[in-house]
Amino acid sequence: MRHGECAYDFEPGKWYTMTIEFIGDEAVAHLDAEHLVYAKHPIINQERTYFALQVDRAGASFDNVQVFSARRHRDREANLARIQKVAGQFPVKKTLANEYEIRKRNTLARFHLNDPVYRKLVETVDVLDAEKVKRFPAVFSSHKSFRKKIAAQRKKLHAEDPVYKETLSATHRANRALDAYLVEQNPAIDQGPATGRKAALERARQKHRNDPAYQKLTAVAEAAQRKLEADYPQLFVSDDAIKQERAEARKALKNDPAYKAITQKRAAAYRAQQDYLHNRDKELGRLKQRLDAAKQK
Repeated sequence: MRHGECAYDFEPGKWYTMTIEFIGDEAVAHLDAEHLVYAKHPIINQERTYFALQVDRAGASFDNVQVFSARRHRDREANLARIQKVAGQFPVKKTLANEYEIRKRNTLARFHLNDPVYRKLVETVDVLDAEKVKRFPAVFSSHKSFRKKIAAQRKKLHAEDPVYKETLSATHRANRALDAYLVEQNPAIDQGPATGRKAALERARQKHRNDPAYQKLTAVAEAAQRKLEADYPQLFVSDDAIKQERAEARKALKNDPAYKAITQKRAAAYRAQQDYLHNRDKELGRLKQRLDAAKQK
């Protein structure tokens, strides 16, 4: 609910000890008696079959990780009261827009869990979204669906078009020759861990990019790729081209009565969903009013 927020000023290179406790649908993580965060959500109360540590950037180190079982503390209620008292003692400074977005995400999650009226409003929007895609796919299909169609074309060509298969294989051979040259010049690449091979190849690529032999192999690889793209341009459609195609389809349909009707109906359903959020959560409504007022200045 506050993903990525941290008000503690950690020093680079210094070790810190953190304790994270779970019980039921509650969790508390603390560096000491004052610096802590508390969470309560049904998703916490689920059995996990894995253990993972996630960080927000590269280069984090963990040491002496221990996992214990525990039971409810005899002073649980008093401890929870103390946690609630100190929680938020070191707030993260946020813009009005960020505060609104965080509150809105939290409200969405809460209403999805507990409010059947809101879930019905969401379902109405989802049904209309699906209908829009079905009736006007050129306008409303997602980037992902476009990419899936291209992937299906690739698969079909690979199975049925020997010329495509050979042209594609030529690009693979050329790229393998590049990697083979780098490994020949740097045998340690294949002697290290497999997980680090890609990074090691990239370092070697930078090191040898000006070698005449490497440049010759690069020219062959680039020529093979250009031929593949020239012979099968339908497989190499850019995101910008997809956007342009969608924009042209939208322009062509802008006066179509059926298109106008469904877009207006979906817009009204979405407004009803948003109005419900802002009316039911008064703080969210106040934040929106402040945000709208700030935008008008």
